[in-house]
Amino acid sequence: MRRVRILLGVAGILLLSLGTAACVFDSSTCKCAVSSTASKFAYVMLEFDTIAAFTIDASTGGLTAVSGSPFGGNINPVYGASDPAGKFLYVVEQSAGRVDGFSIDQTTGALTAVPGSPVRLNPSEARVPIVDPSGSFLYITHLDSCGDGCKGAVSAFKIGTDGSLTAIAGSPYTTDYGTLGIAMRPDGKFLYTMNGANGGGTVADISAFQVDPTSGALTQVSGSPFPGSAIPLFAAVHPSGNFLYAIVAGEGFAVEPFSIDPTTGALTSTDNFFPLGQNPMGIDVDAVDNLLFVANNGSPSATNSVDGSISVFQMNATTGALTQVTGSPFTTTGSNPFQPAVDRSCKFLYVTNNAPARGSVANYVLAFAIDPLSGSVTAVPGSPFATPSGGPPEGIVLAPHQAVP
Repeated sequence: MRRVRILLGVAGILLLSLGTAACVFDSSTCKCAVSSTASKFAYVMLEFDTIAAFTIDASTGGLTAVSGSPFGGNINPVYGASDPAGKFLYVVEQSAGRVDGFSIDQTTGALTAVPGSPVRLNPSEARVPIVDPSGSFLYITHLDSCGDGCKGAVSAFKIGTDGSLTAIAGSPYTTDYGTLGIAMRPDGKFLYTMNGANGGGTVADISAFQVDPTSGALTQVSGSPFPGSAIPLFAAVHPSGNFLYAIVAGEGFAVEPFSIDPTTGALTSTDNFFPLGQNPMGIDVDAVDNLLFVANNGSPSATNSVDGSISVFQMNATTGALTQVTGSPFTTTGSNPFQPAVDRSCKFLYVTNNAPARGSVANYVLAFAIDPLSGSVTAVPGSPFATPSGGPPEGIVLAPHQAVP
């Protein structure tokens, strides 16, 4: 199975001290940004053995390599997640079956291993990490729990004040077959896993868990797992916590919205599908207002390369319905985007590019300015930004910043 990547980010629509105050679509539901402070650092997982670190220019969106970058040689990073304060970075080594924890230097962006890192994962088929909104717990999906097509799982860890990890009692927690993507409500009350029925499973569905706010332990909610109309891969939750958006595969690719019961956590499909481009690999909701970004990888094969694109939608905060913004999907000529992340100031979108069949041109990060009125994206000066040797870029994490995937 070809590895699919995700890292969920935050997209904003109101520029505060960094620009003119204006909301996307001038909506009556527009909210003020939670912070006008820009993200300081970007961390890019390079498939073979390192993590590239960049500082982010708050004015231009440009990227500059951090001194000492890349970090963590020979760790085989794939997906990553940070805590909300941007103090720690956690990276899953998919092939090695472990998670690496790093402390982030708040001034320079340099990475230093936290005590006890790396932590061996069991089961080893690890995929996507997420940190809860309080910064207290780390959760990691597992494609299956025995390596031969049995049910998936979620590992759960308590995060110490020094960034160290301690397994939570009862972890790992059983999901359904082929678990890949993971998402949480912004209040941290419920957690969801996308079960794609890989190897042995016959039904694709979504597992839902209630999160104990004290211990971090997970309990499946009544009715879980919840069926969808297609195979769920990755997902993001609307900032209101009322809707979950899943990238699904069936006859083509689409986003399928689900409503979330705020009391029980139960999911109900809205039975609507919003078409995407070819091979969508990452989804990212706007944690401030109502934009949703999807990175469509296209087809980077050596014999039939197809350019990727970025789909941008406005989310209806009442119904959960999506409306594609004018100009979307935005073609990324010669590129195959994988994972999107939006900077905390709500001005810039960053997307890793991974197209091994296209050779060295695959090794870079695309950077875009987000139009605060229309939701459209345009390349910032200097984009794309090259990543160092270490393999094609995969996951991307911005700090201080915690996506709500």
